[in-house]
Amino acid sequence: MNIGFGVILAGLAAFGLIGMIVTSQAGASAGVAAGSAGGASGQAGAGGPVPSVAPGSHGLVTTAALAQIAAQHHWNAAEVADWMRVIVSESNGTLTDKNPGSGAYGIAQFINGPGEYYTYGGNPNTLTGQLTAMANYIAQRYGNPSAAWAFHQAHNWY
Repeated sequence: MNIGFGVILAGLAAFGLIGMIVTSQAGASAGVAAGSAGGASGQAGAGGPVPSVAPGSHGLVTTAALAQIAAQHHWNAAEVADWMRVIVSESNGTLTDKNPGSGAYGIAQFINGPGEYYTYGGNPNTLTGQLTAMANYIAQRYGNPSAAWAFHQAHNWY
């Protein structure tokens, strides 16, 4: 099934997410030791507050930017919303976010640092590069962002 960018944007509008940008979550950037065996490390606790997506000018990640990359993976609007939740929980959309406990880096909080973005077909130096790598990681490991978000909620990392 081929889901186009316009269809994803229409779905995001239905969720009230068009024009939304990640916002800070209390304590989201505090370093939390991750139990990951590789990949990305978590920041928000299981059973903790669900990251919200609200209007504002914080962070670089917009739902429109996610929708463009999500279309390549055939992800729907609900999956894009869950991808944004993972991002808010992990890094709050900050390109250079670094977890002091684990060394996890960037938007995806890859545990092996900036170089891991190249491993997943991205680039640690650009927004599109980091989102591309994160999308490829999610697709490879979980299939879609909703499965990644469910895992994150249960394990405090994804």
